[in-house]
Amino acid sequence: MRKLHWILLLVFLPFFAEASHYTSGYISLKYISGTTYQATIVTFVVGNPENSYLCNDTTNANQDTMRLYWGDGNSTLLTRSNGKGDSVCECIKMNTYVAIHTFPGPGNYRLAFDASVRVPGIMNMSNSSFTDMVIFHTFTINPISADTSFPVITNPPICSLGCLSKCYTFNLGAYSPAGDSLSYSLGYCLGSIGYVIPPNASINPVTGTLTWCSPNFPGLYNFSIRITTYHRTIISGDTLQIPVDTEEVELQATIDSACLSGINTIKNPAGYSIYPNPSNGIFTVALNHPELVAGLQTITIYNTFGETIYEGTLKQVQGNCEINLSTQPNGIYLYRILNSDATLFGEGKVIIQK
Repeated sequence: MRKLHWILLLVFLPFFAEASHYTSGYISLKYISGTTYQATIVTFVVGNPENSYLCNDTTNANQDTMRLYWGDGNSTLLTRSNGKGDSVCECIKMNTYVAIHTFPGPGNYRLAFDASVRVPGIMNMSNSSFTDMVIFHTFTINPISADTSFPVITNPPICSLGCLSKCYTFNLGAYSPAGDSLSYSLGYCLGSIGYVIPPNASINPVTGTLTWCSPNFPGLYNFSIRITTYHRTIISGDTLQIPVDTEEVELQATIDSACLSGINTIKNPAGYSIYPNPSNGIFTVALNHPELVAGLQTITIYNTFGETIYEGTLKQVQGNCEINLSTQPNGIYLYRILNSDATLFGEGKVIIQK
């Protein structure tokens, strides 16, 4: 039986085959030094990195570049940093774009990018296929309380399934490496027309858990989750919590009338298995496919920023392969297994829960 998300995309995409179709995204920041920061745009778009025709993807939908506006009067055209993109679930791929920028000095800056059109048929906005997805990230460079630590998202805002007439929940799994306080709120999806937050949907300002009790109609729904970072600062002997950063994350949820399972499960051939999953960071890759007897496979694992955190080789004659990711934080990680001729053998995701 086909999954609802797949069905919705196939129904509408042939009418919009010459445009990108974005589902969700965000901008992450990393402090370098002084007033220099690294920005990473993460977008999720309809497509398949290996075979664009499977998802009615087009050359335009690949979006090899994305312009980032730094909020200081400058902008940079960024080139996609993860090849053709990484598949995260059926007909959804992740694109990342990375750049480093030096700001002129202290001040408040609002970074933003304007992606091409969204997927059609989003239920809580009008004419989504004719509206752009605009994502922002504001932060402060302050000599007294400079923002040098930003939220890390461990649960990507995509491939999220909810059931009709049942409570839907989602959490980005965000945390501050510096131990700063995070606060959460829901906002307006920028670039959209007629956007409404679904009735009875709310987010816990402390835990960041989005709860919607309960969806009444199946389909695609988007949410704008705002994460505000409060930095603990001592001024004149007083301890203050100063807001220094607000990151917008746009989430897309699929509400399924039949509650089909596995919408966020990537196809895995019978040639291998990875277990336990989730785990504490130690995974075993078991190979049991005839092609692997004489072949040599490579496995690459990425974090949600598209950065490579592990690379290794697999060979059946060597037996099972243990992968140690115990030094990585909790979250979702994507993997790809390639044959010796660089063709795709398998892909999926592993979850670290310590």
